[in-house]
Amino acid sequence: MAPLRPPIYSDIDNVLIGPIKNAQGELTGLEVRPDAAWFLESLSRYGELSLLTAANRTWANTVLDELGDAVRFVRNVYTIEDLYPVALAQ
Repeated sequence: MAPLRPPIYSDIDNVLIGPIKNAQGELTGLEVRPDAAWFLESLSRYGELSLLTAANRTWANTVLDELGDAVRFVRNVYTIEDLYPVALAQ
C-alpha cells in the first residue's frame, strides 16, 4: 500500500490565471500565467494537488479548459459551492 500523500492547495485566481480587462475595467477574458503547467506539475510531486477558487463551478471549468493538459496534475477543484457550506457551519 502506497503511503498517503499530503494535501497541497493552490488558489486558481491570480496564481494560475490572470484577468484580461478592457478600458472600463470589465473582464473580457483570461490568460494562463507563464509556467502554470510547470508550477502544477512541481506541486503535484509533493502531494495531492487541489485547486481553490471563490468563483463558481462554471468559472472553474472555464479556467480548467484554458489550462489544458496541465489539469492532469490536479486531483480536486473546490469552488464557492463547495466552500460556502463550510463557512455557514462556523
